[in-house]
Amino acid sequence: MPLDFDDSEPAPESRPAPENDPETDPETGPRQKTLLFEGMSPHLTGRPLRLLHTSDWHLGRTLQKTKSRAAEHELFLDWLAETVEAENADVLLVSGDVFDNHSPPVSAQELYYGFLAKIAASERRPRVVITSGNHDSASFLGAPAELLKNLRVTVVSDPTDDPADELAIVRDDRGKPILIVCAVPFLKDRHVRESLEGETVQERDKKRGEGTLKHFATLAALAEEKRKSLGDPTIPIVAMGHLFARGGKVGVDDGTRDLYVGGESGINTRELPSVFDYAALGHLHGPQKAGRETVRYSGAPLPMSFAEAKSEKSVTGIILGEGKTTIVAIPIPAFQRLERIRGDLAAAKKRITELKKENVPVWVEIVRSGEGEVRGAKGELEELVRGSKVEILSAILENRRDPRFGGDGTASKPLKEYEVEDVFVKLLGENDVKEEEREELLLAFRETVRSLEEEEEEEREREKEKEKERAGKGEKEGEGKKEGEGEKGGMTAKTVGKARRRASKIPEKPGARGVFSANGNES
Repeated sequence: MPLDFDDSEPAPESRPAPENDPETDPETGPRQKTLLFEGMSPHLTGRPLRLLHTSDWHLGRTLQKTKSRAAEHELFLDWLAETVEAENADVLLVSGDVFDNHSPPVSAQELYYGFLAKIAASERRPRVVITSGNHDSASFLGAPAELLKNLRVTVVSDPTDDPADELAIVRDDRGKPILIVCAVPFLKDRHVRESLEGETVQERDKKRGEGTLKHFATLAALAEEKRKSLGDPTIPIVAMGHLFARGGKVGVDDGTRDLYVGGESGINTRELPSVFDYAALGHLHGPQKAGRETVRYSGAPLPMSFAEAKSEKSVTGIILGEGKTTIVAIPIPAFQRLERIRGDLAAAKKRITELKKENVPVWVEIVRSGEGEVRGAKGELEELVRGSKVEILSAILENRRDPRFGGDGTASKPLKEYEVEDVFVKLLGENDVKEEEREELLLAFRETVRSLEEEEEEEREREKEKEKERAGKGEKEGEGKKEGEGEKGGMTAKTVGKARRRASKIPEKPGARGVFSANGNES
């Protein structure tokens, strides 16, 4: 059955969308909102409904696998909570990859639940819809779903046998439906296609794309039926998904894991049902439209690597109503300055000296040019930044002659900083594999990695079920970790306790009927 939101207070009148404003210097003030699209939507004759779309938070992620991003993520979530209030958002959409891995550290969990508690305790108290991404553990993300309902939050983390479970109906304070959300979680292979013996990688890839589009088409039909049964053709329908859109732009070294591969990579988003007034996508880390103006990636809020040091980050604002659709980009401030310095030792020292004079915290990656290391260079650079706000996270050599790591002109760096696929691609180059053979090998490699990841997650799920059974029987070995033990694992008792304590402090609004009906489904 569809999930049913029931708001307990009216939304204030929406403000008109801003005009385009020139970008301002990051050090003199924040950039202004940018109008991305404004078009007529004759069927949307109701009051303006304001949505915010974000994705790919990757809580728990590190920079170069060593530097914590926790402080940046905390600042981002504080900023997002303020933005929800400032924009009078009715609904916040989070399209997957909330966490960076299946077993996020406790610090990442506390940021997540703390943010949701802050949103729920705010004056605005918007509804929040969260779907899973390929980095998320479906079971972990969905485990506290019942608890989060009390915070006006719904989480759809894994498809069920009933597609209607992915429909969420948002209502105003009078119980009138104002929005239908097709909240599609990350779809794994087993959700969208049947595996047949003897099929090629290309055939599997094609079936995966077709199965994904079929899933969205099924939900679109259910949403239309629901809107018809509600008797109001003006209710907007939006979709959420975590996927790779054909033609999507992937940044160099931005941490994106391809979900679809091959010459027909990803889905053709122009084939998504036209009933969707907006599609909020996640997975690609750069904000961009995907085929249609109303199908967009919000992008990740933080730069994933030094390659993205100068990239612009934003959340997407959508206004549906009064006969039109308006989409704006709301710029996210840079919470930690990153800079990649290229050149020889002299150029690096010159730029570092300039950065020191600015007297602002900055993390630096130095990509050295030249034929080899200069004796004493590391010591000189460390001495140069000593006592300043400049921190050198890595100094690597740009070695154009190394066919294994950097033969394409990129910088060589420690093996641990490469993704698995990067190593495989570079090994293909080292072994002079023909271009026409590389695609087939890469397809097979990705398919193997994807299968292994899914098998590992399924094994973790089986182990969790066994632990629950043992705990029910009172066996000591089945008990969970002690409070505060370790940084990884499932949602600890300490984290759940904090979330419950925060939830208990949220005041009830007079006359509130609750976010959901008594049975958790639509009444």
